[in-house]
Amino acid sequence: MAWFDDKFHAEVTSKLLYERVNKKLTKAGYPDSGNVKAGAKAIKFHLDYMGWLLEERRWLAGKAMTLADF
Repeated sequence: MAWFDDKFHAEVTSKLLYERVNKKLTKAGYPDSGNVKAGAKAIKFHLDYMGWLLEERRWLAGKAMTLADF
């Protein structure tokens, strides 16, 4: 869970969601294309990593289902 709360949020969610959604809703200007590109690049890495984890084991965070799997 910490991986999503910290790393995924910092590298993906904050860049894509903030730039593409929050700025529009709050009328805070146009999306920063650098942040959008960085978030799009990072999401590919993170999704590939999650795919690799699931190829290697049944659950994302270990031998049993956890909140990470939801």
